[in-house]
Amino acid sequence: MQRGKRTLSALKKHGRVVVHHAGSTDHNSNHETLAAHLKATNLGYHYTVDDDAVFKSKAAGSDGRWTFKQQAPLTDIVWGATGCNEHGIHVSIDGNSITTGVTDDEKTCLVQIIVAIFQQMGWTKKDLWRIVTHQYVGLHISYTKYFTECPGPPIINWMPECIRRVGTYLPD
Repeated sequence: MQRGKRTLSALKKHGRVVVHHAGSTDHNSNHETLAAHLKATNLGYHYTVDDDAVFKSKAAGSDGRWTFKQQAPLTDIVWGATGCNEHGIHVSIDGNSITTGVTDDEKTCLVQIIVAIFQQMGWTKKDLWRIVTHQYVGLHISYTKYFTECPGPPIINWMPECIRRVGTYLPD
């Protein structure tokens, strides 16, 4: 599958971090299973969060059972959300948050990934508006307005807290 390319300078200027859930039925899959799911469904994310793989770190959540994997370079345009693929940095939490929710460890990992992206792009607290969900993209950014349940109420309702937490790591 051939992906389009973009420059990091264009991404720094126009980019957004788009939060998803993978929609996979196996909430306890590993990154390889998730990669196969993404290929089969023609979806794409730059990063995936998986709380099933054991990853011990001081930065880990309360049980240390989350990890993430970069599925594509940031210079790749992936198909994560119609209307925000060219300028989107897509981050997905494994599973379907509508039916299975999201763990505290996955939330911690998501915050850390977004902080790392912001630091790489040179974005500050003034750029927190760049954090959106797939659902927001469909309803407000895409020129072909559409509704999606992704990433589901547990993540949608938590996004203000996520943005607040990301902001605590950023310069003014």
